[in-house]
Amino acid sequence: MRQPFNPLGPLAENIGTRGASGGDIGPPDESTTVLRMAAHESVATILEVTLGLKQVSGKVFEEDKKTWADQGDVHVMVRGRATWGIDGASFDAKFDWMNGTRLSIGAEFLQIEAEYVLCHPKGVTVERSKLPRFSPAVGLAYGGIGRNSNPARYTDWVYLSEIGDFKDIPVPAFATSVTVLPNGSSQAQVEIIGVGSSGAVSLTATGPLANVNQYNVENAVPLFNGARRVRIRNTNTEDLPLTAYVIFGLAL
Repeated sequence: MRQPFNPLGPLAENIGTRGASGGDIGPPDESTTVLRMAAHESVATILEVTLGLKQVSGKVFEEDKKTWADQGDVHVMVRGRATWGIDGASFDAKFDWMNGTRLSIGAEFLQIEAEYVLCHPKGVTVERSKLPRFSPAVGLAYGGIGRNSNPARYTDWVYLSEIGDFKDIPVPAFATSVTVLPNGSSQAQVEIIGVGSSGAVSLTATGPLANVNQYNVENAVPLFNGARRVRIRNTNTEDLPLTAYVIFGLAL
């Protein structure tokens, strides 16, 4: 017989057995605990977690270039962090908090947090009071996820001002694949670096992309066992900065 989950801790008043909301988050880099639950009598249960996100204030799109910042690109993201455990083993994963994203987690206890992330080049002054605020929510159900679900992923943003500049991005926990989406007509060299100096795979990502929905099975590059870093290098043919999204597919 399935054992129900019971809320724990000070968040009990706004957490139920089927859903939870953690309040609003916004700049500067705020975070909130949306869900904290434990299984009855410490019996592990497979949970299907569905994420929801609602804008509560501000502008989502920077229609006026000076609405958010005096210059340069400003990117707003909401990320999640799940912490769970089974019989003494503990796990931790970060992921994109996007509407409809679904996670499948077997756990005796589960905590989910949401974090507001602001990305921009160094030296850019941001009008934080004008940035949008969001309200994250979580829905829970028993059982695993079907094949046609919206899988979890993790996005990072890269800005490289000079040709030859590079940045190393650590491979996040539970990552199985990676793809790089350059902005505009940018070109990036991508190296997947493993343990040891010889474990590197190199490829080139060039925008604009031929496939606007590049993040799929055909275009995502699988990560080999031992992959630890993804190095993004500015290889533009003209003296232009490189901006790109680096998206990891997660096995959650």
